[in-house]
Amino acid sequence: AFLHEYRIAFPVAVDQPDHLRFAAEAINLMAQQTAATLRPRVATMSAGAASGRGLLVVARGEDLARAGLTPPVLPGKGTATGIGGNPDTDVDLGGPVGVVEAFSQQGRMVLAITGTDDWALVERSFDYIRALPTRWGSLPGDVVATGPAGDSVNLTLREGGALANDYPGDGWKWWAWLTGAAALLGLICTGYVLVSQRRHRSRLGPRVDRA
Repeated sequence: AFLHEYRIAFPVAVDQPDHLRFAAEAINLMAQQTAATLRPRVATMSAGAASGRGLLVVARGEDLARAGLTPPVLPGKGTATGIGGNPDTDVDLGGPVGVVEAFSQQGRMVLAITGTDDWALVERSFDYIRALPTRWGSLPGDVVATGPAGDSVNLTLREGGALANDYPGDGWKWWAWLTGAAALLGLICTGYVLVSQRRHRSRLGPRVDRA
């Protein structure tokens, strides 16, 4: 099942500090789906993509593609959006999109949160999930997408089905909030420092890595 790969320490890659809250929202929802303690660890995009472990990533479509990740829905530049990893199925949505999606790649699961321009649409996708009776457990498909009109839909674009299919019941809700809060606080603090340092290095110019 999707969440099984997130029951050990797993990498979380975020492209910029103001997107950390989306990672936090995803982890909170994950905590409500399992009785296990979640142990997110902030990582760079390249390290997270290469880790081989279940990955949570928040980034623009260009950054996902640059890291070699191929989600079912890949927002591109402008209003173009890739569907199913096939250039022949690219569509022009006529506006921004906000997506929460799960997919398998190279033998591990990836939960990708991505969008174009208006990231409030990503928040609308999370609102859609939170409004369901068992949150992710109620989703039959692997993608939740919100388009320019603000309407959210749940789609199945690849084999494998739902974003999450194990739900321990509402008795775990407060436990999830308490245990999830500690993980989220560490994630946000560490993530802000890591992303800020990366931006600072980029302003100083390219770094030459030595073997």
